[in-house]
Formats: sequence, structure tokens, C-alpha cells
Amino acid sequence: MNTLMERPMPNSAVNCAAITRAVAKARLGDEVALRWLMDQRTAGSVVAARALEDLQRAMAKTA
Repeated sequence: MNTLMERPMPNSAVNCAAITRAVAKARLGDEVALRWLMDQRTAGSVVAARALEDLQRAMAKTA
């Protein structure tokens, strides 16, 4: 991950872009991106929480 994605910045526009990239990587099986998304949710990011819910639904449909 790059330095932009290392620091949690819940709900900022920059973080929303980083979340979008992390979701794309997580869909391809990137465990680090998935853990980063979970850390963002823990840090209070509403966007990350919603993204994780959407990701879980999408993965459930493909399973």
C-alpha cells in the first residue's frame, strides 16, 4: 500500500478514492487491501463500512 492509504482519514474525499481502489484490489483477492478496509471501518469511516457491506454481498453472489 502507498503512504496515502496507511493513515486513516475517515470520510474524507481522498480516503473515498483510496477506499475505491482498495475495494477493487480486494475483489481480486488482495488480503492487505481487505484488512486496510476493515481498519478504516474501525477508525470510523462510514464509506468503508458501506463498501465492505457491498463487497460482502458481491462475494456472496459469486460464491
